[in-house]
Formats: sequence, structure tokens, C-alpha cells
Amino acid sequence: MLREGETVWRRARAERAALLLDGAGYYGALRDALLNAHHTIFIVGWDIDSRTRIVGEPGSAEDGAPETLRELLPYLASHRSTLDIYILPWDYSFLFLPERELLPTVVLGWNTPERVHLCLDGTAPVISSHHQKLVVIDDSLAFCGGLDLTIRRWDTPDHALDCSERVDPAGEPYGPYHDLQMVVDGDAAAALAELVRARWAAAAQDTPAPLIRRTDLWPKAVEPDFRDVAVGIARTVPESASGPGVYEIERLYLDAIARAERAIYIENQFLNCDAIAKALARQAEQAPDLEIVIVSNQESGGWLEERTMGVGRRNFISLLQQSSGADRIRTMRSLAVSGEATQEVHIHAKLLIVDDRLLHVGSANLNHRSMGLDTECDLAVEAANDDERRRILNLRDTLIAHHLGIARDALQQRIAQRGSIIAAIEDACRATGSMEPIDPNYPPAILDEDIEVGIAEAADPRRPPFHAALASAIEIRPPKPDRKGLPVGLIVAVLVVIAMPLLWYFTPVADYADVETLEPYFRQIDDSGWALIAIPLIFIVASFAFFPITILIALSGMTLGPVTGFLSAAGGCMGSAALAFGAGMLLGENGIRRIMGQRLNRMSRNAASNGVLSIAVLRLLPIAPFTAINLVAGASHVRFNDYMIGTALGMLPGILLMSALGGRLREVWQNPSVENIIVLGLLVAAWLAAAFGLQYLIKKHRRSG
Repeated sequence: MLREGETVWRRARAERAALLLDGAGYYGALRDALLNAHHTIFIVGWDIDSRTRIVGEPGSAEDGAPETLRELLPYLASHRSTLDIYILPWDYSFLFLPERELLPTVVLGWNTPERVHLCLDGTAPVISSHHQKLVVIDDSLAFCGGLDLTIRRWDTPDHALDCSERVDPAGEPYGPYHDLQMVVDGDAAAALAELVRARWAAAAQDTPAPLIRRTDLWPKAVEPDFRDVAVGIARTVPESASGPGVYEIERLYLDAIARAERAIYIENQFLNCDAIAKALARQAEQAPDLEIVIVSNQESGGWLEERTMGVGRRNFISLLQQSSGADRIRTMRSLAVSGEATQEVHIHAKLLIVDDRLLHVGSANLNHRSMGLDTECDLAVEAANDDERRRILNLRDTLIAHHLGIARDALQQRIAQRGSIIAAIEDACRATGSMEPIDPNYPPAILDEDIEVGIAEAADPRRPPFHAALASAIEIRPPKPDRKGLPVGLIVAVLVVIAMPLLWYFTPVADYADVETLEPYFRQIDDSGWALIAIPLIFIVASFAFFPITILIALSGMTLGPVTGFLSAAGGCMGSAALAFGAGMLLGENGIRRIMGQRLNRMSRNAASNGVLSIAVLRLLPIAPFTAINLVAGASHVRFNDYMIGTALGMLPGILLMSALGGRLREVWQNPSVENIIVLGLLVAAWLAAAFGLQYLIKKHRRSG
């Protein structure tokens, strides 16, 4: 099944390989390896949080080194003069700001030694994400799986309800959390070292340290599950301006499912991929002895996820139930039990085991994004002999027993007695109550079914929605030599950039980011006759506090009428953009790099001919804060004319539509009925069409000139 160029990128041997259970197992093994690093550490993730405690199952460290990533990485660099550390988190959408650590480049990039390098990776196409979770140490040891080095991930295998160590940095407890990570060494680790170096070079436009002679870094407490084993590395890479898409993970899933004869065991955070659901249903019909057990979540974790991934899971289960082999398929959730109290264990793992032939674990969810839109990396072991087959079965049964709260031997005895994995699980569930079927009708529908499916599909697309040329990242002119500003001015600018976002966390300013709260004030200003002067000034002040500019635009359209609303919002947006551009020039490239990290290298290096279009694309979608784009553009020395034209192309069509439909927009806001949601969808479609149409005309004009 592991065919290079088709189902895997690379097939390489590992001297040892092991599956690490839950955050405590992974973080403990990782800590051991980090403390023995000599040359390079690469940390690649969807999210990386400096407050994460890298500790094993005891919940604390006893080796004398710091526990949090923020303190541990400088400690490692200071104790190894030959060590370079590369940190590469996804440069996430502004939509994820409430879930992330504030200003990670400041926390991890500013007060660390020069040999700790940080770059926010913004090379993914628009609405895509970098979802790989990798750590590679000295090119000798590599970790790959579902776990990022971020908060609210750590847990022990018993998933106790009253675990005192399972708290976030604010001391708030969080629920039981299950995940998996794989560790490999040998040539497999060296191959992953190539992968992370390519990611770093593309994101930072910087050449990292070369591959080094490999050493033995295997964690002492980890017993290998496999020795001298072939490991397949499978990827998802979305289509972009830099090349076609790579869909090895999906091919491997479909190929493995089609070969299943007796048992498929899956653990996954999301179930939202029709192609996988149909493949499972079809194989259950064609293989009469096949049993399929899927462990996932019923509670997705919030209204938005319920209406997107939750609705997708409901459809996924429905497709399975339509199979003639549905009686041999179970979708289960795992429960932590303490007396009469129960709580769902959040499943974040991404695992597939087929018969005794294939073990597949990594970062890819069973949703459309992971199969085509986001970057992913999975590892797979295909059994080559009886010993490897036995080890794959033991891992499967260990995981099932883990969720059931019984010993693996006890589960294997039940399977042998009943001749059925499903029957053995259901017997154990009656005794322990630690697993139960996912409700196939959860979440209950609240909108028309077609509308709900449409919302879910929009949130979980398979491919980038725009042409690759427009989906590529921002392109900005190469920088001129950094300008020398007054030290006082630089200090003030840095303090403003850092202090303003802190207002959102430590003051009541976030309470005012609401249309209903602000609408009376806008009406008073309009009644006073000063709207055309006062509203643009409000935009300018609010933008420097990182206030959501879209809320102010919507308010202008709702309260000031079409003409005054458009002129006020347009003046405010363009004025605040110009002033923040100037602030970016004051900070300079080096000042911004201390805040943004080495991602600025890529932004400053790329071609200048599309400067207008690049700024317009960034304005069109909320993929970065309005003010952050302005500052970076100024620091990178984008041509001011290109910058202002791009801002106008990206924003004015939306401002015009919001102003023209101000009254209807208020209706949509106050009464989110099906009809009004459709109106909102048409408004967004018109905005996109107008903006892209203008960009096309500008680009055509430039080419003809």
C-alpha cells in the first residue's frame, strides 16, 4: 500500500518506531529528546504556545530544566552553543485570535537567544491552514501526529475527571483529552528533517542549518513498538500558485479501506468526508466479515463547529447507516467515568488501523480540508511479517481497551470468546459504561437541511475556492535599506503595537465590539451633523486599537444612510490605512520582524508586479488584522500608490454594498432567518464578484501597458 509518488511521498526505514499515547506520553518523550539535542530542533505546528508545559505523566519535571516552552527553549540554546532552534507555527487567520496566545512572535521571538529562530508560516493559500504537527531533533528523531505544542492538550491515559494537573495557564480546568503521536528514528526521521527544512525555507526565505550526522536520541522511557520497519510518509498539500496539489493521505485511506477484510479501527476528531464514508459503507457491503469501529466526538465544542463539523458528522454517519453492512459498523464516543459522573473524552487523534496490515497515524482529520485544502503529514507502517502483524493488532487492542477502561489482555480474551470486536466492545461497555454510540441525529437540525449542508460545505471545502494565482500569499517589493528613525519614535511605535491588542484581553474594550452597543452613539453623531468628520476619526483611533474594522463599516451602513455611510466608512478606512502605513515605515523592517518573525523575509522578497492585487486580496478576506497588514506594508516598503489602490480595490466594493443595503443589513443582523441568511450570502457573493472584477481589470490593464 505504501507506493512512493501515489499513496506516500517517501518510504524510509526506521530503526525504531513507537506510538505515544496522549499528551503526557508525548510530552514526556519529547522532553527527554529535547534535553539531549545538540544541533537542530525544528518545531512545526498548527498552533505553538509558549505557555505549554512540556512534562510527562507525573505532571511536573524533576530534571532541573524549566517546564514551559517559553523558558525551556532559551535554556536549551544557552546550554548548547551548537544548537539552533527553528519554530514554525501557522500564521493563523485573525478569526482564530481569541483561541491563540497573544503576539507569539513577541513572546517566543523577542526575548530569546539569536539561535532561537521563529517564523509565522503564511505560505498556505487563502482559507487553507498549515496543520502538520512535527518535531525533528538533530535529524535523528522525529515526532509526528495529532498533538501540537499548545495548551489544553496534556492529559494522562486514565483521563481522570478530577485530574489536578489538567489545567490551562490561567488555572482553569479542561476536560479529558485523547491524542496520539508517533516517534521514529533512522532514515524516516531524516526524511522528515528534509520536509521541515523545505517548509522553513519556503516560509522564511532563509536557509536553515544543513542536515547533520545522525545520533541516537531515542527516549529512554519509550519501548519501541517496531524495530527496523519501513515507514511511509504521506502528505496533503493544497494546490497553489507554487504547484499542483498533493493528495497522498486520501489515496492511502481509500486504498487501505478497499483492502480491508476483517476489521477497520478509526479514531478521529472529525467525521466529515463523504469519500471516506462512502468507501467504508461500500467495503462493509463487499466484505461480509468486516467490522468497522470508529471513535470520535459527539460534542464538537461550540455553536460554529456544531453547525459545520457536527452537521458533517451527522451526514457521515447517515451514509454509513445506508450500507447493507451497517449492522457491522459502530460510531462510538469515549467517556470518562467516576461513580455516577461522566464526561466525554475529547478525541483529537487521527488514526486508522486496517486488519493486522496497516497502522496509519498523523495530523489529518477525516474531513475535506485535511484531504485537499490544508497541509498535513501522516506516518504509516505496513506489516511485512508476522511479528509486525501481531504488533499492529496489539496496538489496536491497546487503544480500544484504553477507551473501555480495561486491560488489553481482557479485551483480547473477549474478542476470542465472542469472535467479534463489536460484541466484545459492547460486552465491556455494559460493565464499564466508558463508551457509548454517538447519537446519529446530533446536533439537531435548526435550519433547512440544504442550508445546513451548504454552511458545512462552505466551512469544510476540499479545494481552495479561488484560482491559485489569487490564492497565493501576499507579494511585496524587496525592502530598501532600513531607515533610521528617532529612537524615541521607534520606542513609542513598538509600545503602541504591543499595548493596543492587550486592551482586548485586560480591559472592557471588547464589550464595545458589538453593533447593538455602538449603534446609538453613531446615531447621535449623525444627528449632530459631524458624521463626515467624526466617523473617519473614530475609524482611525479604533484601528490602532486593533478594533474590528468590519463592525465599524457595518455600523456606518446601518445608521448613516447610503451616501454619508459610504463616504464616512471609506474615508475612515483609507485614512487609517495610510496612517498605519506610516507607522510601519517608522518601525522599519527590523522593528516589524521582531514582532512578526522571519515571515517578513518572504513578504519582502517576492515579486512587485502584483503589489496592487496582493494588497487587494488581503483586504478582501479577514485573514489578518487590518492594522497588522498596514504596518507590515509600511515596514516592507510597498509602493504607497500600489498599497492605497489595493486597499481601495479590496475594501470599497464591500463598503459600497453595506452602505447601499444598510437597512436590510440591520434586518439580517437582528433577525438571522433563512431568508436573511440567503440575502447575506448574496451580499458576500456580490462583494467578491465586484472586488475580483476590479482586480481583473487592473491586472489586464497592466499587462496591456
